Amino acid sequence: MKDVPWIAVTLGDPLGVGPEVTLKALKAVIEQSTSGVASFKTPVVIYGLRAHFEHYPAVKSLADALFREHSIQTIHSVDEVLHPGECGSNISFLEVPQAARAPNPYRLAGIAAKASLKKAVDDLKVYPNGSLITAPISKERLGAVGFDYGGHTEYLAKRFEVAEVRMIMESEAMNVLLQTIHVPLDEVTQACNAKTFSTTLKLLENDVLRSFSEDSRLKVAMLALNPHAGDGGHISSFEKDIMSPWIKDAQKTSSVVQIEGPFAADGFFAQQRMNQYDIIWAMYHDQGLIPVKMKSASTGGINRTVGLPILRVSPDHGTADDIAGQDKANPTSMIRAFERCLSWTLSHNGSQP
Repeated sequence: MKDVPWIAVTLGDPLGVGPEVTLKALKAVIEQSTSGVASFKTPVVIYGLRAHFEHYPAVKSLADALFREHSIQTIHSVDEVLHPGECGSNISFLEVPQAARAPNPYRLAGIAAKASLKKAVDDLKVYPNGSLITAPISKERLGAVGFDYGGHTEYLAKRFEVAEVRMIMESEAMNVLLQTIHVPLDEVTQACNAKTFSTTLKLLENDVLRSFSEDSRLKVAMLALNPHAGDGGHISSFEKDIMSPWIKDAQKTSSVVQIEGPFAADGFFAQQRMNQYDIIWAMYHDQGLIPVKMKSASTGGINRTVGLPILRVSPDHGTADDIAGQDKANPTSMIRAFERCLSWTLSHNGSQP
């Protein structure tokens, strides 16, 4: 049934904290439901071999407890959970075949992460009423097995045949939209111009219309590219000649978002002005992600891709290899990712997730 809302969860890198936070988050959202897994109606499919959750003894204990306490099964096809009556549980591990073998665990980890992501996307293209949670990946280990993308975002854009996507980090403290994603600093200026700003605005407007009521008008703060917002042209004329005129035009034409700026980033965050806006539009990765991650360290944030035909979210952290397998990983961000997808499911089928 292609119209059944469901959630796909990728393995991520099995040598990182992905398996640990996935298990902890899944346990938390099951317990938050009315009566445990029995009332958990949304099909959740975790793409990975059970063995990938048993690499570390501490994580294996989490997996054993989850399987023991709840009705979770292993499947070989997503059809088993998306066709009523064919599955006894709504939470499943889907065993992803791995054709390749490798002589060391690091290469095997890359192969497993790549296979999990590919299979999840394959299934989402067949059953497009699903949402996607991607666990953290190691770009180094993926790159070693032929993954030639900057990250999940670029890969998903390619697989879903979308020309333009953007990344937005959502948290209780602030929501940050990135003009550029995984781009070297010396290439950022080339990606910041009136044309690319208009592309981002269109993606944002479409996203707002899909996610909020039609009469919503979100306030957006646009951060400057240069220090001190160009200092009136003394440092750079970009803000004065390009950004300010573009913002004035956008204020006249957009009925969905209200854009203000450009704001000097350091002063903007120092003065806590983010509390006055629904979205902060940053020009490059670290300009936006450093403040949002500092503010959401304890409450957790999620990364969401704007422009895809599906909802895709991920936790706001990496593989954290230094604490992997030690039962020290904080699952808050992954819990928020599950909650975001469950909320989406509720809005799409009108019943309890």
